[in-house]
Amino acid sequence: MQKVTLKKSALPAFRTLPAWIYGSQLESLPSSLEQGELVHLYSPKQEFLALGYINPKSQIALRILSFTQKSFTPEELKKRLQKAILKRESLLLKTNGARLIHSESDELPGLIVDSYANHLSLQINTAGMERFRPLILESLKELLSPLSIIDKSDEKSRQLEGLESSNGVIFGEVPQEILLQEEGARFGINLLEGQKTGYYLDQRQNRLLLAEMAKGRRVLDLFCNGGGFGIHALLKGAKEALFIDSSEMACEQVKKNLSLNQLENKGRIISANVFDELKRLREREEKFDLIILDPPSFAKTKEQQKGAMNGWKYLIIGAIKVAAPKARIALYSCSYHMGLNELAQVALEASRDSYTRLQILQYHLQDIDHPAILNMPHSLYLRGIVFEVLK
Repeated sequence: MQKVTLKKSALPAFRTLPAWIYGSQLESLPSSLEQGELVHLYSPKQEFLALGYINPKSQIALRILSFTQKSFTPEELKKRLQKAILKRESLLLKTNGARLIHSESDELPGLIVDSYANHLSLQINTAGMERFRPLILESLKELLSPLSIIDKSDEKSRQLEGLESSNGVIFGEVPQEILLQEEGARFGINLLEGQKTGYYLDQRQNRLLLAEMAKGRRVLDLFCNGGGFGIHALLKGAKEALFIDSSEMACEQVKKNLSLNQLENKGRIISANVFDELKRLREREEKFDLIILDPPSFAKTKEQQKGAMNGWKYLIIGAIKVAAPKARIALYSCSYHMGLNELAQVALEASRDSYTRLQILQYHLQDIDHPAILNMPHSLYLRGIVFEVLK
């Protein structure tokens, strides 16, 4: 196994046991290194530090697998897969949809596996994990006996790793629609055409928390995707829900999901740009008691943070203007670069500009099948704040 050396200047940061080592933190790499090759990381004094896999073509040059010299064998990979799956056993008693493998947080960097009624949605996003693809597929079949496996790997991540895209059905037959059961609600999942790995499982607990506030309320579900927030709210006694998303495919799925839950008469659906539709709602003087803002990531990089905050401010002011007295507004950011502090700051600015006080009721995070680790701040990516409007 080849060796790579950490720069002296990177030693203080390494003491936090990071999941990633950037190329700028390493001394010059041997030209013989291959993408995804297992290597040992050493200090400038040639003390062993970690085992990981290397990719000279990636900004994240080394992804840590272990801080011991124990080899990362096929048996070890299978052991980690099994350990991660066992962690989700209690959750799978409540739902048939869960994330089984969550990359670095499950000690399998670059690998994501979601299960929907035992149809697996797979992402292999790094060169190191790509080397283990045959073993991963063999192990998943042995451990789970899945009905099908579909590759939904992230195209952009693979490009950054110097890998070609690899999407499509790998094993079995994937039905056009899979029925997801989630705490009494039913959702149709289209793995073949849906976003990401199929559905936003990370918001599961947050959907349930907001639904508990929904009885007798008029709900506005913005950037609604499949309508999870609004449908759970209706099942818990919300008076009615308006679903808005720019994607016609998402709106069609909301329509199907309302029907699956026998809620056709309680939901309205509008396919439109959310920013524009918020303005039209204000003009019509419509008012809502529970408003959910769950947009796609506005800040995928730190450089995009300022623009993201401007977009967020516009949305929050728009939500305040259509809020009924004592309405609840829930804000969710799925970007590491737009965390709780940034959400609170932009909400404060919106509060000031609209001359409205906002009281914090709850903080929300990603659900337990998407664990975060302190040693990797990027793993805590989903943050939310629920406010009450004090007019």
